[in-house]
Amino acid sequence: MRTLGTRRPLVLLALITLLAVTLTACSGDDSSAPAPRPPRTSSTTTTTLPASTGTVVPPAPPPRVFTDAGARAGFAHGYELVRRDAPADVEADLDLMASTGAQWLRVGLGWGHIERSPGVYDWGPTDRLVLGARRRGMSVVAVVASAPSWDSAPGCHQYECAPGDPVPFANFVRTAASRYAPLGVRHWEIWNEPNHVQFWGPRPDPVAYTELLRRASLALHAVDPGLTVITGGLSPAPDRGGEIAPLTFLERVYELGGGPYFDAVAAHPYQFPAPPTVPSDTNAFLQTKQIHELMDRFGDGAKKVWGTEVGAPTRGPDSVSETDQAEWVRQYYNTWNSWSFTGPLLWFEARDKGRGNNLEDSFGLVRSDRTPKPALAAFESLIKTSRVPSATRARS
Repeated sequence: MRTLGTRRPLVLLALITLLAVTLTACSGDDSSAPAPRPPRTSSTTTTTLPASTGTVVPPAPPPRVFTDAGARAGFAHGYELVRRDAPADVEADLDLMASTGAQWLRVGLGWGHIERSPGVYDWGPTDRLVLGARRRGMSVVAVVASAPSWDSAPGCHQYECAPGDPVPFANFVRTAASRYAPLGVRHWEIWNEPNHVQFWGPRPDPVAYTELLRRASLALHAVDPGLTVITGGLSPAPDRGGEIAPLTFLERVYELGGGPYFDAVAAHPYQFPAPPTVPSDTNAFLQTKQIHELMDRFGDGAKKVWGTEVGAPTRGPDSVSETDQAEWVRQYYNTWNSWSFTGPLLWFEARDKGRGNNLEDSFGLVRSDRTPKPALAAFESLIKTSRVPSATRARS
């Protein structure tokens, strides 16, 4: 064992060395000092979007080849996929929809759910759905609707109100497009059923809607001039009780100068409980031809009519049998795909919302527990075997 006396020379040498280093540092000559180390960065690819606007882009979706019929088919879901269902249920529903071979998913961007107060956003549930669809190679139609309480139209006391001021709506659309367009969301539908009092409270107004459409279109094209703007899907409503029929509403939008601000017209040609192909003056599905004739009259014949919702419930008042639902799937798509002036037709919806007898519970191709109805096999068979003219295929 060494004693303190044997360590003294080593201690003295260490003190001399330390003094020399200190004098050098105090002289101000740092030319030999090492360069600062750059901050460490991660090379891990993320699929988590930032909390505000979108600047992080996940990996490109896997390439998928769709049949002609698959490129003209898809699903429209309500806000339950965004707000109500657990993440595992959302993933399972997305797997179901992608497995059919359909290309499209209509995703609801509920403005009032996302921007509950001005400038404060909750994108999480919508991110999950958009990213999930894109990871599966599906194309997204983003439908923006539902005014928040802080910008609801005066006199509206219902759940779905029109905006009081179109400027905040346009600002939200611009923010949403900045977030999702880099992910490949190229198609934007401006509102849901603006001619129907349930979704445009307190009363449908073509003047207010046309101004909203104009501002939203300009906002979208400021983000990317190549985005496709689609009018809000028109409900098969009559001209009474505060409702405005699709042809009446669309004609007024054209008269107000709205034509240059959209690239396609959306309709919701529900026909239940009557069959979709039986001729009648009130057949909303066959009225699609009249919608396009109106477009052509205003010089827009080259634009397509998109069916962003259609379906048939299997329980409740005015419902149809599960067997008839399957037959109607075939009638809807075979007729729709025979028209050269139509874009995709989106089925509402993939899975039943519940087991009750409310109409909204039972539009699915499968039941709420995911057991299939006959309509699922009919839908899949159409996509696998049907061919449609290539000129009718929509851009992805």
